[in-house]
Amino acid sequence: MDCILPDPPPPRRLSEEGDTLLEFQMGTDPATLPQLHVRQTSGVPSVDRIAFGIGERMQCLPGIKAIRFRLPVALRLPSDSGPAAAAP
Repeated sequence: MDCILPDPPPPRRLSEEGDTLLEFQMGTDPATLPQLHVRQTSGVPSVDRIAFGIGERMQCLPGIKAIRFRLPVALRLPSDSGPAAAAP
């Protein structure tokens, strides 16, 4: 199955970090919407909401059979020591 993940949220919207495990279930009937739920929470509600939003915006090409898959989403705060750090 080919899927396109949306870009993660801009760093300014992320105030905490964590790992969330999403689970998708897609059927063969095009009238049935894919089912998405949080399989394992990060323990941080705001991180889980952002991860769920990423899952909702993911676009997959229709498959030829029913499928269930899991997608780990790791959200991390940007490091101030990296090359993307702003100059003082």
